Amino acid sequence: MHKPAAAYVQLFTVRSINLKKNKMTDSTKTTGFVTQVATTTKTNTNGNLFRNCTVSIDDQEFQAIIWEKSYQNGITIGDEYTCELKPGLDLNGKARLFITVLNGTDALVPTMDHFAALFADIAV
Repeated sequence: MHKPAAAYVQLFTVRSINLKKNKMTDSTKTTGFVTQVATTTKTNTNGNLFRNCTVSIDDQEFQAIIWEKSYQNGITIGDEYTCELKPGLDLNGKARLFITVLNGTDALVPTMDHFAALFADIAV
């Protein structure tokens, strides 16, 4: 397995730091390798079907989901896919990132230039 490009790894790292400071409000995208997908579906509160899965980003395994519609487009374990990182609260009210694997034709993986304005005030 190869690693995602360094720019995407950096994008993920910077956004995670901002979440800890409660400053991340937008979702962003990076790439990750799907390493596992559940064989059964679950339904969210809106009635949408999804599967739990695991993705590897920057050589670390993370819990994620994939919408059933995206799963039906075809997923290959070990392949790299676009992952959306979205801030939110877990069931205990703790801030965390929710990762969704995207497998659609409109799933864009941005460059740093796409989000330059979001990082204008961040010192790394």
